[in-house]
Amino acid sequence: MTKLLRRTNPTTSIPVQRPASAMDLWDELFESFFDRPFFGPSLRRSRPLATTFVPALDLVETPEAYHLTVELPGMKKDEIEIDLREDTLVLRGEKKQPEIDDDHTPLFVERGWGRFERALTLPAAVNADKVKAKFRDGVLHVELPKMDPAQGTRRIEVSG
Repeated sequence: MTKLLRRTNPTTSIPVQRPASAMDLWDELFESFFDRPFFGPSLRRSRPLATTFVPALDLVETPEAYHLTVELPGMKKDEIEIDLREDTLVLRGEKKQPEIDDDHTPLFVERGWGRFERALTLPAAVNADKVKAKFRDGVLHVELPKMDPAQGTRRIEVSG
């Protein structure tokens, strides 16, 4: 029986299930060794995990439009830029580093911050004039209506 590992693809944040290689099994064994109570709290997880910020997003297609949902906790709408260039949607911004008083010592730092840019190539043309974006409670919603196929068609006269 083949063992399957469930990992998250770091570039897309999508869970991926694939057959385990010998190296994967060694990695899993080594990681679990340091999580044992003999060593106290998990050494691997006690290190700072994040210092950069990459917003999580979902892109969903309906017959009429694409719907993009982006998690941007702690940001304000004026810190977000959205550009549409042909079939590519570009989302950029900067999540500010939280200020920490001099007399405070961080014990865990897992929240990320910094400049980010995400570029998504859309599968089909969208009607740029009808794109709508709303930002509420740290979540950005972008509706990208699809272009009517007939709208992008133009007859070319042949001269002779």
